[in-house]
Amino acid sequence: TENQDSVLASPFLLTVADGMGGHVGGNIASSIVIGVSSVLQKHISDQDLAIELLKDGVLCSQKLIAECIQKNDSLTGMGTTLTSVMLADDKLVVAQIGDSRAYILRNGDLTQITTDHTFVQYLVDSGRITEEEAIIHPQKNIVIKVIGDFDVPFTPDVFVLDIQPGDRLLLCSDGLTGVVSNATLANIIDTSDTLESVSKSLLDLALKAGSTDNISIIVAEIVSDSTSVSSLESVTPTIDGGPGMDWIKSDTSQLSIEGKSAHNARKVFYELIKEQIKKTVGESIKQKAKDTFTLKKIILLSIFLFIALTIVLVFEQFLYIPWPWLNDLISPYFTKHLPR
Repeated sequence: TENQDSVLASPFLLTVADGMGGHVGGNIASSIVIGVSSVLQKHISDQDLAIELLKDGVLCSQKLIAECIQKNDSLTGMGTTLTSVMLADDKLVVAQIGDSRAYILRNGDLTQITTDHTFVQYLVDSGRITEEEAIIHPQKNIVIKVIGDFDVPFTPDVFVLDIQPGDRLLLCSDGLTGVVSNATLANIIDTSDTLESVSKSLLDLALKAGSTDNISIIVAEIVSDSTSVSSLESVTPTIDGGPGMDWIKSDTSQLSIEGKSAHNARKVFYELIKEQIKKTVGESIKQKAKDTFTLKKIILLSIFLFIALTIVLVFEQFLYIPWPWLNDLISPYFTKHLPR
C-alpha cells in the first residue's frame, strides 16, 4: 500500500503518526504532525512544560490540517493518529490520540501504556465485548479520535510515566499490532540483542502475517549516558515516511507537497512556542543562580560559625563566659581536645 505513516526518532522525542484520508491527504496530515514534533526534540526537564507543549502541538497540528483542507477541498477527511513520548529527566511524558501504540518492556514484562481511541476499545471498556473478541471484531479499525478534519478538536491523552535504565520502548502503527500479538511482541523485544534486530524481526513477522497496512516501528532503550545535553540535542533526528528528510534542508523550493507541509508546520509551531521556551529556560537559569547563591551563603555562614567556635574553645581558659549553659556546653569538649 502507499505509505501514509510518518515517524521521528531523536534522543529526547519519539513520534509515530499514521495518516488517513487518501494517499496525499494522509501523507500531508502525518507530515504536519512530524513537522510540529520536530520543534520539541530538545531537552525539557520541566514535566509540566513538556505536557503543555505536547498538548499545544496537537492543537497546532489540528489547526494546520484544517487550514490545508480549507485551501483544497480534495483533502477533506484527512487526519492522522499521534503517539509521542518525550523524555523529561527521569520521566517519560506520553501523548496519545488514535490507534497507534506505545509499549514499555521492563524485566521481561510488556505493558501497553497507551489506550486505543477506537470503536472496538470503547466496546471493551464498556464491557460489551471481551479483549479476545476485540481482536477479531470486523470494526476493529474504526478510529473515533484523531487529529484531523473535525469541527471540534480532540484533546490527546497526556500522562507521565516512571522509567528506569534498561527499559525498552516500542512505538508503532496498527500495521504491526493488527497482526502480531502482544505476547509475540514481548518475546522479540525481550530476547533480541539489539534494537535493530528487534525492529527487523517485528517487521518481518508483520509482513509474513499478511499485514495490508503501513507498518511503522520505533524501538528505543532507556540508558544512563554521560553525553552532554547539547551534544544530544545536536543529533540529527531520524525522520521517515511522508516528508522524508528533504524538508529539513534550507532550500525548500523543490520540496514535495508533504515536505512543504512539514516545513511550514515546523515554522508555525516554533514561532508559537519559542517565547514560552525562552521564558522557561530563563526562569530555570535564574532559579539555579539563586540556588547557587543561597548555597554559597550557607557555606560561608558555616565557615564563620566554625571559626567563631574554634576561637571560643581556644581562649575559653582566658575568658569569662557569663552564661553557665555555654560553659557546660564547651567545657567538656575543651577538656577532651585541648588538655592543659
